[in-house]
Amino acid sequence: MQKPSLHALLGAFGVFGACACSGTSSEDHCSGINDPTVLTLVNVVPALGDSVPNQDIVHSFSIADDIVFSDIALAYLETHTAGTPGPALKFSYEIAAATTDFTSSPVVWTSAPGHVELEAPIIYQTPDGCAYELPSPLFAYDVTAP
Repeated sequence: MQKPSLHALLGAFGVFGACACSGTSSEDHCSGINDPTVLTLVNVVPALGDSVPNQDIVHSFSIADDIVFSDIALAYLETHTAGTPGPALKFSYEIAAATTDFTSSPVVWTSAPGHVELEAPIIYQTPDGCAYELPSPLFAYDVTAP
């Protein structure tokens, strides 16, 4: 099965992504584009290694910092076999006291059973030159027939 392109899942930014920060990052020094900081995620759903029914799957995660992305480009990793999501994954965010929380609309994958493995392969850079990336994989779980 041919894997869908990055553009089929979400629009790509190229090398850099759009990012906005409040300027109160917990780091005294920030890494530049050549050595981006890998962000710490909490509350990743579905959790890495989970097995979930292929029905109205909501993806969510929280970043333990004050970073906000205007969009998240995703790509399939080599072990992804679940096809494409319907509808395409789009995230909204909410800024909480200690985290920035991202949540997608519910999706169903075109191939179940299957394995979902997604990464965000771009570096997000702030106006002040700080660079960040999301851990890889961002999501890795199995889908079963509903």
